[in-house]
Amino acid sequence: QQRLAIARAFVLRPKVLLLDEPTANLDPAAVRDLEELIGAIGASGTKILMTTHDIAQAKRLASDVLFLNQGRLLEHAPATEFFDSPKDPVAAGFLAGELPA
Repeated sequence: QQRLAIARAFVLRPKVLLLDEPTANLDPAAVRDLEELIGAIGASGTKILMTTHDIAQAKRLASDVLFLNQGRLLEHAPATEFFDSPKDPVAAGFLAGELPA
């Protein structure tokens, strides 16, 4: 159902596609298939803005990261920079496995 919903949205060739936790509650094979679809859509020129709590998924898919906590933007950086050396201490703690307050 998720792939179909995303494919339906992409048929209109949007400039930006907003996805909110698109792989939540899916088995690993379905996650892989959906990530491939999202990657193909991004490669076609559509900008993807996606929320996820899955750090590994963000590392696989993101080009930029916006880290939000309690409704506030704490950090915005290229993905490699964010994952290698986050500037915000809350973001650094989250990447180290801490739960933000």
